Amino acid sequence: MALIGCLRLAKPHSPWARWRYRPDSRSARRSLRRYPPGRRTRLDSLKDFLGGTPQDPEQPEQHP
Repeated sequence: MALIGCLRLAKPHSPWARWRYRPDSRSARRSLRRYPPGRRTRLDSLKDFLGGTPQDPEQPEQHP
């Protein structure tokens, strides 16, 4: 388990990445390539299913 933890690449804006990756480092570039802005993971889909999809507060609710 420790081996997996040490090889793991953090998401670009996670606390781990902010603390450990310098902005111009190779790891930061790899992280941005792997997790580009707007990319959604399977875990994000599960969170939306369980907690509801986030709504834009500027957009009015639509009721059928």
